[in-house]
Amino acid sequence: MRRSRTSRVVALMHNLNLDHLILTGHDQIRYATDYRSLLVSEANDWCALVFSREAEGVMLVPDVDKEESLDENNKPIARRVPVPSWSPASLHPRYWIEHIGLELIRGRAKRVGFDRIPWNILQGLSAKFPEIEIVGVEKELFELRAVKENTEIRLLELAGELNIATIHSTLSQASTNSTDSWILGQIAAGQLSGGAEAFTHSMCNVRGSNSWFPQGERVGPRGAFFIDVGCYGLGGYASDLTRTCFVGEPDTTVRAAYKVLQDALRIGQEIAQVGVKVSLIDSAVNGYLIDNGLPGTPYSMGHGIGLRSCEVPTVYRSHLMDDDKVLEIGNVISLEPETRVTTADGTYVLKIEDNFAIEAGGARSLVPPAYDEPLIIME
Repeated sequence: MRRSRTSRVVALMHNLNLDHLILTGHDQIRYATDYRSLLVSEANDWCALVFSREAEGVMLVPDVDKEESLDENNKPIARRVPVPSWSPASLHPRYWIEHIGLELIRGRAKRVGFDRIPWNILQGLSAKFPEIEIVGVEKELFELRAVKENTEIRLLELAGELNIATIHSTLSQASTNSTDSWILGQIAAGQLSGGAEAFTHSMCNVRGSNSWFPQGERVGPRGAFFIDVGCYGLGGYASDLTRTCFVGEPDTTVRAAYKVLQDALRIGQEIAQVGVKVSLIDSAVNGYLIDNGLPGTPYSMGHGIGLRSCEVPTVYRSHLMDDDKVLEIGNVISLEPETRVTTADGTYVLKIEDNFAIEAGGARSLVPPAYDEPLIIME
């Protein structure tokens, strides 16, 4: 898988007539070289990869204080070069321009692609090295990653299995006195102790509030809450799942609304076939919710998933996207319908989310799907 991913990046460089890439996104670096550069969640501009069309890379990193050569076991990374530690690259533009430029000159670069570089460094590189053409290729890199290999899909499935097991284990231990912070903390701890590289996001909405952020609020004595949580599993591949939990038996109106939501997710999976435009999934799922007297999802119905939680394709309404992508074999997508229902007890926000691999026979859920689960009820 590693060699195949590197080869695909090199092939893209040939197609775009690039002799080098400058990559700072942890996921782009991981895809091209399998080098793990995400030290903390804000570290997207702490490291950079200068990568040649000959599949040789040099990493600029904050965790060494002198240049070091690496052995054959680290290929395609040949060397590591120090940069100012633990700070945004834009705070030290002169240093970054000098050292990225040095690697480009060493490689005799003429046309270079980049994913994202701070503006002052990009301007500085262009001014100091006018003979080098520097072009943005982040969109092309994301689109390259949209079709996953079988091994990638299996790693996404393993991340999902860890994530859902941790969700269920935590909810089985929770009580009406548990807080949103405690529940999310237990899930994060379970993800990490189960082998995840990191948790990607940790959200909770209690009793229809306007916030997805934990606030130390008790989930009981009655009501409902949803958790939207994710992790990077083995190899850095992500899982992104949402489950709604009811505190006490919901009344018939809420139960019926939740059943409609489960059916809507199933409809989304059924429509997610090879050759289908993603906007059709959004319109079908939201149309079903609205036809049953419920509000539709107030944001994108879903997204691709891979080395990021959110990748290509975006699953949304056609007028809110540049590209209404057509599903292909090897795409892996999240679908996350949401709705609201109001009763005499208040407003409930209901949401579920699963991840699906697009195969010749349709969309296969990477975890036991939420529409097959009974209501999660906490007494």
